[in-house]
This record gives sequence, C-alpha cells and structure tokens, in this order.
Amino acid sequence: MSKKTKKEFEVGDVFDPTLEGSSEQAVIDTLESVAYSIKEEGYTKILSSAEVTEKRAELSDICIEINDVEEEKKMVVAQFTEQLKQPKLDRTMLLASIKHKSEFRRGNLYYVDDQENGFMYIFDNKGECIESRVLKPSEKQGKIKMLNADKKVG
Repeated sequence: MSKKTKKEFEVGDVFDPTLEGSSEQAVIDTLESVAYSIKEEGYTKILSSAEVTEKRAELSDICIEINDVEEEKKMVVAQFTEQLKQPKLDRTMLLASIKHKSEFRRGNLYYVDDQENGFMYIFDNKGECIESRVLKPSEKQGKIKMLNADKKVG
C-alpha cells in the first residue's frame, strides 16, 4: 500500500510565491520548464472577492451603456415610426384602390337629370360622369310639377 501524502497546492495557491510581481512571461517560462505537459483548453477559475467586485463594477458600467443605447433606440424607432406613418397610410389607400378598382374622393357632385329617358347622371368637378341611375320617383315629380307650372304660366 502506498502512503498518502499531503497536497502541496490548494485551489487559489500560487505555484511559486517568489514569482509574485514577476512578468507573465517569467511565470510562463518557469511553468513550462517544470510542466509534465501543456494543453490549451477551457477552464473555470474561482474569482477572488476583489475580482468579483471588479466584475460587478464592469457589469454596472455595461448596464448603464445598454440603458443609454436602448433609450436612444426608442427615440430613433419613434422617429422612424412617425416617418413611416404617412407612407403606410398612402400604401393602404393605394392597395385598397387597386383591390377594389375604385377610390373614395370628396368634392362637389353635379346631378344632371334626363327626364325624357328617366335617368340621373352624376358628374364630378372635372365633368366626368361617375355614376348614372334611374330617376327616383321624387325626382320625376319635382320636374313634372315644374313643367306643369310652366305650362299654366305660359
């Protein structure tokens, strides 16, 4: 049976205390001279209280930076949203016009009756007939009464 020996190093111990304060290259040179093998790989290092405090300060700085950027992003997004409002409305109107093959307009409409044929023609301000329909009974009666009144006078 082999005899158990005491561990020489605990997690966090420095390889050689005399190397403290030496350059990183001096420490690497010493470790390379005594190492059984050298492998490049990932590892987890336990942080000291000072390192944790440093990480918290770094996190705080990053959180402030993120907050500033997010606030700026909100303002820029709001600006772009406002810039897009009218073009999106125009797009919606144009799509509806194309889909329905018509569009809504506002303006004066001119109703011109044709009593002989019994039709009402509706024109826009450009003189274009936009609709025609059969005269309503009330439209026929009004003209007939006026015609009768003209005959009695004349």
